[in-house]
Amino acid sequence: MARIPKVRCRGCGCEFSALRADCPQCGLRRTIGDTASKAPAPARRPMPKAQTDRAQRRSNWQLVIGLLLIAAAVLAVVLMLFSGRSGQAGIPAKATPTPSPTYEPRPTPTPSPTPTVENIKIFFLNNEILPDAGGFTMYVGDPPLTISARAYPNDKLSDARFSWRVSDDTKAKLTPSEDTQSCEVQVLASAGGYINLTVECFGVTYSVPLYIWER
Repeated sequence: MARIPKVRCRGCGCEFSALRADCPQCGLRRTIGDTASKAPAPARRPMPKAQTDRAQRRSNWQLVIGLLLIAAAVLAVVLMLFSGRSGQAGIPAKATPTPSPTYEPRPTPTPSPTPTVENIKIFFLNNEILPDAGGFTMYVGDPPLTISARAYPNDKLSDARFSWRVSDDTKAKLTPSEDTQSCEVQVLASAGGYINLTVECFGVTYSVPLYIWER
């Protein structure tokens, strides 16, 4: 049985039977002697819309993945740089010894000289109460009596403070003023008697007798 020869299309390279006058693939006509005139190529059919959208989405995803890879690479470089700086910053610097603080002693304040008291006097209504004149007298049931004291020299001891006391605090009660320069005397005894009233300033004392009488 004779074999039918095949020819190859010059247009698309497709092999087909020599009995055909044109290429079954592209439609190119062939002639005897292998001379043929090319028929107009058929128009390409447009790609379906669904396929076009799929190709567009694939392209978009490729773009997004490419951008993500670039961002990851940039982030990795930044982290490497930051880690290198942190490692350098973590190296402890050589400690500089702190100098010991120097304390200067406070100057010792010069103590004020203790005033010198020459004498003390006791007054009632600006009248001096003298021990030799019999002191002063109060009666059982009398209201409190206020007396005052002065230390001399008065020009240097005008603000001196005094300490008041009696020899028997069951017979009389003393209530000094806030500046201690005067004192309120109140009789507590229910019967007559005799006590000493003493005032002191800077170690100097002065006493006068207090006589308590019954009415």
